Amino acid sequence: MPSAAPPEVKVDVAVVGAPFLDLTFEGLTHLPALREEVIARKLHVAPGGTGMQALGAARLGLTTALVAPMGRTSGAGLLRGFLETEGVEGWAGPVGAPIRGLPGARTCRSQLS
Repeated sequence: MPSAAPPEVKVDVAVVGAPFLDLTFEGLTHLPALREEVIARKLHVAPGGTGMQALGAARLGLTTALVAPMGRTSGAGLLRGFLETEGVEGWAGPVGAPIRGLPGARTCRSQLS
């Protein structure tokens, strides 16, 4: 018996690659030397890498999916929260893990091959 074709996944933009969590320190008086501590006035945390691209596409009103490995650390959770809040759909865990948020999607490996 032939296997059924996987369901079609439709989005306007699929961003593939590594997202990052960017940390920007505001108000440093100078760049710290080796082993020197310099206190910043503010810390800004935001998606970077492909996370920034996916966020930008979603803010333009495009249905956007991010296909990328995503860890299980607190930083990854924070990044995931930023992306979910902005309406970015789905991501993958370690290579071969199921993609969550994309109906009918199978695995990261099958999406990329």
